[in-house]
Amino acid sequence: MALDRFFTPSVVVKNISKKAVRLIGQVTIKPGETIDLYRAMDVTVELFEDQILKNLERPYGDLYVEQEIKGSIQILNLSLLSFYYSIVSPSNIKAINSFAPGLVPAAVDAENFEWVSAAGITVVSPLVLTGNAISLPPADGTTDGYLSKEDWLRFNASVKGAIRIWQYQDFTAPVLTNLTLSSFENGTGLSFNASYIVDDTAAIVLVSNSSRPPTATLTFPVNLLPGNRVNVSSHIGTTVVLDQAPDISLNCRVFYLISLPATIALPNDYQEDPEFLNDSSLDYLDDLYVNQNAAESVYGSKTFEDSSIFNSAIRYSVNPIDGYFLKSDALGNASWAAVAAGGGTGDVTDAANIGIDGYGVFSSKNGSILEFKNVAPGSDNIGITSDISHVFVDTNLDAIVKNIGLDGYFYLSDDEIVTGHTTFNPSALTDPAFTITPDISVPTTNVSDGSMTIVGGILYVRDTTRGKWLSLERKFLTAGRNANVSNAYLRIDQQVPSNITGYRALRDGTITGLWAQTRANETWTFQIRRNGTVVAIASLSIIAASGNVDTAVNVDVNAGDEIQFYASGIRIGRPVVGLEIAWRI
Repeated sequence: MALDRFFTPSVVVKNISKKAVRLIGQVTIKPGETIDLYRAMDVTVELFEDQILKNLERPYGDLYVEQEIKGSIQILNLSLLSFYYSIVSPSNIKAINSFAPGLVPAAVDAENFEWVSAAGITVVSPLVLTGNAISLPPADGTTDGYLSKEDWLRFNASVKGAIRIWQYQDFTAPVLTNLTLSSFENGTGLSFNASYIVDDTAAIVLVSNSSRPPTATLTFPVNLLPGNRVNVSSHIGTTVVLDQAPDISLNCRVFYLISLPATIALPNDYQEDPEFLNDSSLDYLDDLYVNQNAAESVYGSKTFEDSSIFNSAIRYSVNPIDGYFLKSDALGNASWAAVAAGGGTGDVTDAANIGIDGYGVFSSKNGSILEFKNVAPGSDNIGITSDISHVFVDTNLDAIVKNIGLDGYFYLSDDEIVTGHTTFNPSALTDPAFTITPDISVPTTNVSDGSMTIVGGILYVRDTTRGKWLSLERKFLTAGRNANVSNAYLRIDQQVPSNITGYRALRDGTITGLWAQTRANETWTFQIRRNGTVVAIASLSIIAASGNVDTAVNVDVNAGDEIQFYASGIRIGRPVVGLEIAWRI
């Protein structure tokens, strides 16, 4: 049954909190806003039913946590396609004859069917009728089957291509300047193949300590001089040439990249992240390794449960009107029926006043109409006006009070401005000297540079230069590298490369400043990237200088964005960078 021809799934959610709520990692609901998650998506089919069900699971599903634990949302309506699935079988349709192997059902009238020979019966693609057997063939790029052709193309396109992995080969002392690669020693089970080797990726380290390069001498302190450090001068195919020979007692290991075809399995016990560092001579290798490792992945196989149902694919000789469904009565008889007008169970909408103080504006429900009381002024000192979306209450404070009272409170007339120095002193009272009442939404009127508001417990100030409300409190994020770097992502706390694990934005924010510093004069560019993309969202140029700052940055990031730091340039000496971010409403 094609119930989805006339059924539209929906998940209607209302934000009853005072701050924005993000659901399913994709949809943000503002305070007081009501949306249908299916309608809020750019492409409806991208919101699959299993995503909704998973987000309803306790204890960690987004929808469960926000409604049941935090109380920030209300799920007003939940209607999914699977709620309406049913299986039509011989138990609820009356047959006028007995079943026998090789027969198929054929409708006699709206209430009955009979078992007949398959001869002359046709089926709808992708089903195939051969002899007395109905089968479902596999899908390919042009024909529906187990999967639709669109799904087949999607899954086929996701099959992994060639990947780059690290290999190494150990060389026993004495090690000469000309080396020949002849084995893959990172893992077992992968036969050596010279065509897999990626040129210009070799680096040499000690077997005993893969974080250090070999030296031409072991004599202290001469072995610490850069001129005694052994480096790879060239690498083409299996040939690796060193700039000088290591000390005759040193066993050495050469790391190099290979491009492993998609049809070749990874080696057994392959070490994905071999530990080796060489701040002076392995910058290129380290940068290449970090960048390629972020994209390196091995795709596993996917299996699909065979959930085909024979009864739902039968083609009946009596054709119902498109959009009808099979409806069963109390006796188990099925008949074709139309969906009732409205498609629901009636109007269940109602309203109620909440709280115990004051008076509610809701009066009663008259049929399907919700009736509310008018808001009227209680005296001449209060004026009420409205527009298409607001009701405004205006008070004449001049007629009420205009002074600094003995109770410690500061009173102003309507639109009065205080100039000069003013002291707010509550004396011995326990009340605060100054209070800003939080707003439930972002102010839009009477706003100027320096205007202040509190939303969600955070103090915001209007920045007219940037045209935004930004938090008074600013956060500072830093990264760097205690080494010379070339075109590389910088590390957080000198440990984690920011493209592998960057800073995640706690809430919507705006980058308001950038700074960068090196140990000597350099020419390079500091870039801010996000979410794994190589496009910079903000940058700072340093030209023949040891540092630079920019306090006029105005770049937005969203809650959940992963912020990454990138140094664009050659052999940048020990860079340290940072950004200033303010929260944004």
